Order: sequence, then structure tokens, then C-alpha cells
Amino acid sequence: MHYLKINLIFLSLFICLIACNYQSNKLPKDILRALDIAGNNKDNLLKVIKNYQSPADSLKLKAAYYLIRNMEGQYHYSGQAINEFDAFINNVDSMTLARKSVFKKMADSAFRVDPLYDTLETIKLYKRTVLNALQKKHGEWGKSDVRKVSDLTSITDDVLIENIDMAFVAWKYPWCKNLNFEQFCEYILPYKGLNETPVKWRAMLNKKMQWVVNEMESSTDAKQACILINDYLKKQFIIEGSYFKYPFDLDFNQLNKLRMGKCADANHFASYAMRAMGVPVISDYTPYWANKNKGHDWLVLLYKYNNQSFIGSESNPGADKVDYTGRRELKRKRAKIFRQTYAKQKQQFDFSNEMDFVPPLFSDKHYIDVTDLYIPVSDIQIDLKMMNHLKETNFGYLCVFNNNKWTPIACSKIDDKGLIFKKMGRDIVYLTVSYNLGEMVPITKPLILSADGAVVYLDTEWSKTFKKITLFKKYPQDKTNLIVPGEHYQLFYWNNKWINLGTQKAIADSLTFTNTPQNALYILRDIDKGEQERIFTMKNGKQIWW
Repeated sequence: MHYLKINLIFLSLFICLIACNYQSNKLPKDILRALDIAGNNKDNLLKVIKNYQSPADSLKLKAAYYLIRNMEGQYHYSGQAINEFDAFINNVDSMTLARKSVFKKMADSAFRVDPLYDTLETIKLYKRTVLNALQKKHGEWGKSDVRKVSDLTSITDDVLIENIDMAFVAWKYPWCKNLNFEQFCEYILPYKGLNETPVKWRAMLNKKMQWVVNEMESSTDAKQACILINDYLKKQFIIEGSYFKYPFDLDFNQLNKLRMGKCADANHFASYAMRAMGVPVISDYTPYWANKNKGHDWLVLLYKYNNQSFIGSESNPGADKVDYTGRRELKRKRAKIFRQTYAKQKQQFDFSNEMDFVPPLFSDKHYIDVTDLYIPVSDIQIDLKMMNHLKETNFGYLCVFNNNKWTPIACSKIDDKGLIFKKMGRDIVYLTVSYNLGEMVPITKPLILSADGAVVYLDTEWSKTFKKITLFKKYPQDKTNLIVPGEHYQLFYWNNKWINLGTQKAIADSLTFTNTPQNALYILRDIDKGEQERIFTMKNGKQIWW
């Protein structure tokens, strides 16, 4: 028995020696670096690599290397707040029978049956009530009760191995097999789409959706497969984003239980299904609209020579019009459009020596700029002589007005000529800023990048004679934003900050302000109620919305 123990010890040491020698002599340098970052989780990653040592698995090994070398920067969250959300989601899942009944009635009656409405509203009310309570309890999520966890230090070998094996199964489908390896890696292979917890999902989804293979028969048309799956998802997932304000990205298991959420959740849920069945999709997004609040994201189908946008579980490829609101009341403008990638991208700028605040958007390594694939663009050159209030900083930022504040959307390094912002959307008002001790500081006047690419600065002028303007709205969309008699309004203009031009109580359906500057950027606020407000200029007595 004693000799057996000694032999086992020597055998273990021999295996470790072989593993170390294998690791140091045969692995690419970037994989060794990833293993070093993985720390105690290195063994899980080595198991994945060793699983594909057969010559027949050489391409799967390349896929494993691709996932591991690009895993730096991939993360998810953990903590008490996440656990409480999981408990809520599991409780929602206990309502499965009610939810199945709801979706069956949705398919049968198209919302024409009152019991359906009652059942659906009951589920919505429950979710809204619990979510509000959780959000109230935890306040600003992500501050104290959650922590960021690197995928490199936590992902398990079984998650990666299943993901790789099933991705290769999907690659063999007729509508997917023509993808080259690089396309396969970016559009099909990733085990996650956002910053969700890595979980198994491919095998289950692939088995559940084998009907797609039967429906497609021998068709090679990826768009047809995409439409089949998306039409199916329209009966499985409800977009209801008004109160779904999760503090983290949901993984497949969570989305599969909830079956309801924001547009981003619907796209995320759809991307799982598409990739499981070999439909090549990726996520594009504009983080901030240039002429309204918030932002938007959508999926893109890699299709022949004409990639097509769509919304998961809502609109099909070729049918979605990202530029317009649902009722086409307002054409939405985009200053920047980015593509979420799994692969790490070379950063345009090195922020390692920047001592001041850098907006998180620009430190992310997993996106590329695709603005010029969608809309007309121009570069904006800001001459150094046009800048003021410039402190010791290396970078300047171009902002759009979003959620009632200036929000950075593009970055440029300051050199002896000034700043240059590449590929900016046109017909938009921008403001150039820098940061000083974490505070945003305007360094130019607002500017308009016009539809023809010309740059026009809004250089506010005061006339010796009174300048009068008459206003009918505070926001270009919806009748609720018309001037309402009895309510109080304040008019502001921009001069390195918002300056109050006066308060009025409306006595009719319009407001008239005297002694106002020319060539100014304005905003009108209802101080009694409402949140929708939008910047505008005046031209020939009319409000021009930006």
C-alpha cells in the first residue's frame, strides 16, 4: 500500500510536469497570457485545450484559442443583489403554466379576449411590483452589493466545450456552411453576447429547435432561417421595457424564464436562438440618440452582400426601420453606431497615461465603429484656437444632448492642431468638452454638423433691439408636449451652461419671450410636470429641433 501511494505521487508529479512543459512550449503567447490572468481557473481552460488535441479537432482547437485569447475583458456580475434577482426570476418561472396559457391565447385571439388581457396584466403587475421593490431596496445597482467577475477566472470547461462542439454542429447547416472561419468565430461561436454569466444553452436550444432544419429542408437561405426563428420567437417573448430596468445583462436561463423584457433583452434572447441554429447574427447599437433620449440596439443578419437589420421577436430582416419611431412621428438621428464584437479590438487611443476621467464607452475593447455603413458621415476638425477652458488633459470628447444632458459619443486625442472626430453622423448638434478633475468642461461653442457636412458654430449674439420668439412645444413628438394653459415654463439658452431667460405661466397654446439672443441653442422646460424636453434653434420664427 505504501509503494502504491509513492507511485501515485510520482505519477501526479509527472502529469504536472508534462502539463507545465506542454503549457510553456506549445501554447501561443497570447494563450499563455490568458492562462496567467485566469489564475486558479487556468486548469479549466487547459482542459478545453487538451480536449481538442486530436488532429481531427484542429479547427476546434483554433476556435478554443479564439475564445480564450479574446476572453480578457469579458465579465459578468455576482453578489447579493444578483441572487435576489435570481430568486425573483425563479419565482416568475413558477408561473409557467399561466404564461403558457397567455401565449396560447395570444396566438389564438391576438389580444381580443378579455381573460387574456387580465392574465397578462397580472403577470406584468407582479413583475413590476417585485422589480420596483428590489430596485428601491438596492438603490443604484452595481455600487456596493455586486462585484465584477472576469470570465477568465470563473468559466468552466464544460460550458466552453459544449459551446464549441454545438457551434460546429450549427456550422454544418446548409445556410451556414459557407461562412469562412473568421465569420464563424464572430457570428456563430461566442458563448455570450453581452456581459451575462456564462451558462450552457446551445445543446438545449439546438434540440428544441430541430424543426427549423426540417422546415428549411435543403435551403441555403440564411434570411429564410432567420425569419422562421424570429416569427417563432414573436410568440415566445414580449417586449415590455417600461419597467424592466435590470442592473445587469441577463443570461439565457434567466431570459428563458422571464420571456419578457426590453428591446435589448429581446435581441439578446433572439441571438441565442439564431446562433444555436447557425444563423449568423451580431448586435449593432447606438448608445445615445442624437435627437431624443436613450439609445437603441438591434441585430444584424450577415446576409450575402447586404447585411440586414432586425429586432429580435419583433421585426424581421429587411422590415425594420431603425431610423423611425414606431408611429413614424420622428426620424431618429444617430451620431455613432457601434458593433458589439466578441473579439478584442485594438483601441484607437491609449488612456493609460490619462489622469482624468475617461467615459466607460471609450475604454471598452469589444466594439467597432460601423457608422459609415449606415448613414452619411463627416469628420469634424476642431482647431486648437477654437478651444477655451482647456486644462491639463490629453483628450477631448464630442457630445450629443441626450436625457437632458450633454453625453460623450466620440473621443479624440488633443494634438498641436486640435481635435479630429472621425465618421460623425450629420444634421446633428454637438458640443465639444474635456474633463477637469472628473467634471465635464465645455471647450467650444455648440456646433451643427449640417446635412452637407459643413460645420456651423452656434455663436450666440445679442441685439440692441428686442428679439422676440413664440414657442408652441417643448418637444417635437406627441400632443402631450404642446404648451398647456395654466402650466409654468422656463426658457434657457446655452452659454457654457444653461442660462435662464425667464419663467412664464401659459395663458394660451403658445408662449412669447422677448429679449432673447440670436443664433442661440434653446431648451424649454415645463416645471410643473413632464420629462420630455428637447434642444432647438429658431429660424424664420419656427422652432428647429435637434
